[in-house]
Amino acid sequence: MERASMEEGLLVEEKTADKYGGIGGSDDGDSSSSITAVVVMTIPVTRLSVFSFTLSGIMLYGCVIEEDVGGEFIIAFTYRRNGVLVSCKYRDVNKNFWQEKDTEKIFYGVDDIKEASDIIIVEGEIDKLSMEEAGFYNCVSVPDGAPPSVSTKVFKSEEKDIKYQYLWNCKEYLEKASRIILATDGDEPGLALAEELARRLGRERCWRVKWPKKTEVEHFKDANEVLMYLGPDVLKKVIENAEIYPIQGLFNFSHYFNEIDAYYHHTLGFELGVSTGWRALNGLYNAPKVKR
Repeated sequence: MERASMEEGLLVEEKTADKYGGIGGSDDGDSSSSITAVVVMTIPVTRLSVFSFTLSGIMLYGCVIEEDVGGEFIIAFTYRRNGVLVSCKYRDVNKNFWQEKDTEKIFYGVDDIKEASDIIIVEGEIDKLSMEEAGFYNCVSVPDGAPPSVSTKVFKSEEKDIKYQYLWNCKEYLEKASRIILATDGDEPGLALAEELARRLGRERCWRVKWPKKTEVEHFKDANEVLMYLGPDVLKKVIENAEIYPIQGLFNFSHYFNEIDAYYHHTLGFELGVSTGWRALNGLYNAPKVKR
C-alpha cells in the first residue's frame, strides 16, 4: 500500500484497526481480521490520490482511512468526547454506511461545541467537515441521519426518546447554546429532522438555513453540495443568513408587508374609512368600513 508522505508538515500515523471491532485491533490478537489504517490530520482530499479516494473536495480532519484485505478503501469517522473514542462510523466508496454496535450515541464533533454559544447542527459527517471548510468549527452532525417524516407521537421523556438519544447524551453541551442553527438537508427527511430537533431543543433558540437555488425548480441539497458547486464563501453566507425558526402564532413584519404596502398606497379603497356625514370631522375621524 502506498502511503502519504510527511512533506509540508502533514501528519501521518500508521495504526492497525479491526475491521468490525474499531481502532486498536482485535482483542484476540487475530491479525487476519485487521486492516492497515492511516490517520490523516488536515490533509486536503486532493492529496489523497495515493489512496484512490476522493471526498467532495473537502479537507479530512480527525478521520481514518482504512484499507481492508480486499484493497477497498474505507473512511472511518471517529466519534470522540473529551478526546476519548466513543464510537466509529464507516463509509465505503459506494456510500454504504455502518457503525460500531452497542456504543453510546453522541454528536460527531461534539468537542468542537464545548464552549460555543452558537451551534450548527447538520445531517451528516461530510456536511460537518464541509462547514469547517467555510470556517465554521462550532458544528456537529447527528449520528443516524434523518427520519422519513415528522413523528406524530408525543414526546414524553428523555429515557424513552431512543431515536434522539444523542441529544440527551450531549445535553450539557446544548444547554450552553443561545442559538442553534439547523442546517439539515433540504429534502423531506431533512426538514423532518429539523422539526424533530426544534421541538426538543426549543424553537425559540433555533434558526434554519435556506439552501441556494440550483435551477429554477431545484435547490442545493446540503452543505457539501453548496461547497462543491459554489465554494466556501457562498456556504458561509448561507449560514450567516440563517432565519429564525418559525413558531406557530408568532409573526414578524415581513408576514404583513403586502397588506401594509396596500394600505399605504390606498389600493384597497377603504384605507381612510368612510365619512361620518359631518364634513368638519373628515380630517379628524372617519368611520371604519366593515367588510361584508
